[in-house]
Amino acid sequence: TWPSSGGRLRDQDWDYAPRLGFTWQHSAQTQWFGNLSRSVEAPHPWSMIWGSNQYFGPGNGPSSGRQRAPVPMQNQTATTLELGARGDAALGRWELTGYYAHVNHELLSVELQPVPNLFIAENNASPTVHRGIEAGLDSTLWQAAPGRLSLRQAYTFSDFRYRHDARFGSNRLPGLPRHSYQAELRFDHASGLYAALNTEYASRIAVDYANSYWADSHVIFGSRIGS
Repeated sequence: TWPSSGGRLRDQDWDYAPRLGFTWQHSAQTQWFGNLSRSVEAPHPWSMIWGSNQYFGPGNGPSSGRQRAPVPMQNQTATTLELGARGDAALGRWELTGYYAHVNHELLSVELQPVPNLFIAENNASPTVHRGIEAGLDSTLWQAAPGRLSLRQAYTFSDFRYRHDARFGSNRLPGLPRHSYQAELRFDHASGLYAALNTEYASRIAVDYANSYWADSHVIFGSRIGS
């Protein structure tokens, strides 16, 4: 059978996840907010098999080369500071947020065998850092009896990386663009009909932990019409 082990594994832990936040109405047009929080994510029970370094040897049929025994794993924990502001201005309704998270034992997965026999292992990583900025702006460009023309924009800066890992140094974590931008120009008619043009941009993305390979940046254009 798979998995197989000569004994049982019991993994039990106690943790805490407090959160402290504030909001400050600086003026009728501007509000500040922030929070300091701790988060906890327990590993999936199957991760204790997927992340094992104990394997079946040759001659075990379909199980050959697969993990044969569970191993203990630690909870992923993160301490996050978030500060931001939102409000109304001449350009429209805006929001700006910055965050910094120090993550311990992040649960990261790696593909050991490609499709069609996809095989993924999950392990606790060395300390990582998640930091970024999120900005949004909703502007009314024109408004009258026939309807409203608006422009919505969102920008995200993401810097997720190792923190002095013995093997990967300060490499970026794969799967996430450093810069992303979305925008939609939309006309809403008084009858309920609407038409919109939209675009999305993402910078290049690391596809492995060594940062040896990258997926190219891309731009997507689209349109919508409806009621």
